[in-house]
Amino acid sequence: MNKTFGLVKAFLIVLFFIFIFVFLFSLLIPSRVVIVKSVSISKPSEQVMGAVSDLKTWKNWHPAFADSIYNRPEFFADSILWYQEEKLNKLVVKERSPLGLRFNIVTTGEKEIENIISVASDSASSITELQWTAVIHLKWYPWEKFAGIFTEKINGPGYEIALLSLKKYLESPKPEN
Repeated sequence: MNKTFGLVKAFLIVLFFIFIFVFLFSLLIPSRVVIVKSVSISKPSEQVMGAVSDLKTWKNWHPAFADSIYNRPEFFADSILWYQEEKLNKLVVKERSPLGLRFNIVTTGEKEIENIISVASDSASSITELQWTAVIHLKWYPWEKFAGIFTEKINGPGYEIALLSLKKYLESPKPEN
């Protein structure tokens, strides 16, 4: 009986120290994840920002809004509402400027994601560099910090696909009326 109690006690002490080690190690992991994706578009920056600033045009290029049969997005001047996997999502514009768009995406039951889409162009050429930055703030929980390590691998391709879709939309020839 005493030997069994000693083994259980030793196991719990080892488990406690493993938990403390994991917790202390998680404090070294940053509490925010920054995802940055960019694309070069062969159009003037005004035209690129026009497509980005006007949320109603997002259905023409952003994959999440292109298939409106499933998510039925509602477009407003400064926000978009849509359902994805039965969760309400809301994109809310915080700031517009000729050089960029700052907005947040809020999903029911999840963390708010800060987004910045910015443009830079060379006046000598008609090439515009578009950069999409997403900032995700993590809580102090060790499991959340460790999950944050994989956030860029999981979410990054979605931003890249959206940017490539915007490039294709803007650079494809428009049919004449």
